[in-house]
Amino acid sequence: MHGGSALGRFQRSVDLKVAPLLLAAALAIAVVLVSNDQETLLAGVIVSALVLVSLVLFWSVSRGDPDGRALLGILWMSFALKIGALVFRFHSGLLRDAWAYDSRGRFIAEQLARGVWPEEFGRLGSDVIRVLTGFAYYTFGVTFNGVSVLWLWFGLLGMLFFYLAFSTAFPGGDRRLYMVLVFLY
Repeated sequence: MHGGSALGRFQRSVDLKVAPLLLAAALAIAVVLVSNDQETLLAGVIVSALVLVSLVLFWSVSRGDPDGRALLGILWMSFALKIGALVFRFHSGLLRDAWAYDSRGRFIAEQLARGVWPEEFGRLGSDVIRVLTGFAYYTFGVTFNGVSVLWLWFGLLGMLFFYLAFSTAFPGGDRRLYMVLVFLY
């Protein structure tokens, strides 16, 4: 058989795409193990958990897709690019809105810990993000970096749902073009 078995080629392909994220998860775990800072520790746990959940989720979704190999590769590429963009935002100071959500989220988490329901609950617009940030801080602990990665991951999950909706609504549509447009936007 030319080039090895299909399973072997698939495994090598997946290994090449997954290796950078496994490295990122390993680095996050290493940060967790050596960190004395609670926020960094929590961020490492969140990143590690999201990479592991993504391994299972991305593999299972791409397995059932006609363009599964391309989808799996583009999902990992999109995840890595989004993390790179987040790092750029952290280092360039493009976080004004994020700091506002963080500040209010910390306050809401403190209210929830005291058993007080946040006044923003039930409102629309930016208050939804503030309340969700407060719930995330209450659930996972206060970690600006970790929750930033969590929101990034939810955005990627939303893009995946857009792709799946397109694939269902337009079975004859150009999946690869839509895949690139949605995940690399």
